[in-house]
Amino acid sequence: MGDVAQAVVEELSACAPGRQPRQLVNKSGARLIAVDIEQGSGFEIWGRFVALWPQTGFHPVLTVSAPSRAFLSHVNDESTMRDACNSEQIVQTLVDDVRAYEASVYDPEIEAVSFDEWMLELSEPSLAARLRPDYDAPSMGITRMSAGGRKLWLYLLELRAPYEIPMKFPELLPNARRILVEGSNGLTAMHHWAMLRSWYERFDARAYFLDEVNLELSVGRPPLTAVEAARVAIEQMAYCQDLIQDVRRAGDGQVRSTHWNFWWD
Repeated sequence: MGDVAQAVVEELSACAPGRQPRQLVNKSGARLIAVDIEQGSGFEIWGRFVALWPQTGFHPVLTVSAPSRAFLSHVNDESTMRDACNSEQIVQTLVDDVRAYEASVYDPEIEAVSFDEWMLELSEPSLAARLRPDYDAPSMGITRMSAGGRKLWLYLLELRAPYEIPMKFPELLPNARRILVEGSNGLTAMHHWAMLRSWYERFDARAYFLDEVNLELSVGRPPLTAVEAARVAIEQMAYCQDLIQDVRRAGDGQVRSTHWNFWWD
């Protein structure tokens, strides 16, 4: 074990006394250090290791799944593509998909509004005009999954940037499905990577909790203006329509808060 990893283990032992940290390396060569922690201590310990990440290279995320070698057996074939891809283009593709889907399900026999009115919710200028005015400060978000009575694990993942989780640890990603595109098998690691990179670079959003169906992000600089919130609300619907189905509600609520929650059925 290197000096840095040993220092991380010692810090973990101080945060979770009496517990033995586990260390694993997946087939991509990325290291993971994990320890189970006390209920109610997750946010504090997570924040402690976020502050240490620039020095250690190990970024924290909370989960309910104990680590295992079988769990870390996946090799991500897309990892070599990341530097050649434009994350904003991938995000825009997801946004274009959700707009195309909404257009395809419009039924003039059922809906009480015209097609143009139907599509206004997914127009950034129109949505921004319908949202509340610019906020002076973000609202306090809710940490949902880590607040329950389940046993929590703190994973420390060897990452150069927080948005690298989909590339270095794809086995940890939620089993997200895209219901917008017929025949789609779900969001790929590249989709997750692009969205997480875009949100991290713009808003300091980083993974706080994840499991097989949930992803929670802690957001350091959430958008406060109606214009920015409109754009992000549409992005969140494109990313997770299972949960984000009302963009106006999202734009006035979750988007302008310090914690973003996503769930896939």
